[in-house]
Amino acid sequence: MSLLNSAYTLYNRKLLKELDLSSRDPVPFQEATLRHLLSHGANTLFGETYKMAEIEDIRAFQERIPLHDYDMLEPYIKQSLKGIENVLWDMPVYWFALSSGTSSARSKFIPINRENLNSCHYKGMLTMLSNYVRTFPKSRLFMGKSLTLGGNRHIDKSVDSNCCFGDLSAFLIINTPLIARFFTTPGKKMGLIPDFEYKIEKVSRLISGQNLVSFSGVPSWNLILMRKVLEQSGKKNLHELWPNMELFMHGGVCFEPYRVHYKELFPSKNMHYMETYNASEGF
Repeated sequence: MSLLNSAYTLYNRKLLKELDLSSRDPVPFQEATLRHLLSHGANTLFGETYKMAEIEDIRAFQERIPLHDYDMLEPYIKQSLKGIENVLWDMPVYWFALSSGTSSARSKFIPINRENLNSCHYKGMLTMLSNYVRTFPKSRLFMGKSLTLGGNRHIDKSVDSNCCFGDLSAFLIINTPLIARFFTTPGKKMGLIPDFEYKIEKVSRLISGQNLVSFSGVPSWNLILMRKVLEQSGKKNLHELWPNMELFMHGGVCFEPYRVHYKELFPSKNMHYMETYNASEGF
């Protein structure tokens, strides 16, 4: 294991320990999550509606709070969109991620705040990468650039709060920790280009000259980009362009229909594929 890999694994040893313990005995972790949700939810409009402060265990939680679908939560979310605080959570909500709307014909607005990004989405990514490096100790993941092909964000001018909404990936790009920016591409400005075709053109030309070692995102979006890069490069496959490429972290849709296409682009046996189950609601 390289010095960088060892340092990264050591730095994230607590995350790996939590991962191992939770996989063997998940109940204590679920109970701790419930206590966290109750303590922060008690002083919200939602918590006061269901007297959350009086709930002490899982049975009381199940009896007191009914299952909610998006339609039941939407009135609360609309209040948050207007800038009203302490509606569903006791911390400020800065952004709203637009989901793909799999449960209905319309997109859903998912409240996102800084705690959610740090303790859920970024923590999930760190845990995933730490486990990958532990599994493949000879990985060269930190010897080059990692690509994230994200979406875009919008400023909602229709409400008083002037809130931001858009793809979750856009908010992750905007708030990328400073140290991580040394290992990621493209930069924030290019990553948030709203026109998808123009973004593909710009990003493809940028990454063609970089030492790419991994990429992540939705298989369909990335397949368009990778085919564009292959076309521009004139190479037989993309491992000729990026000999150190080793990992594609994918999610959002079933990967199987895309696997054969990616194997054509990256024929090396050293190419790994890691499916992640991240969503706008959480990692």
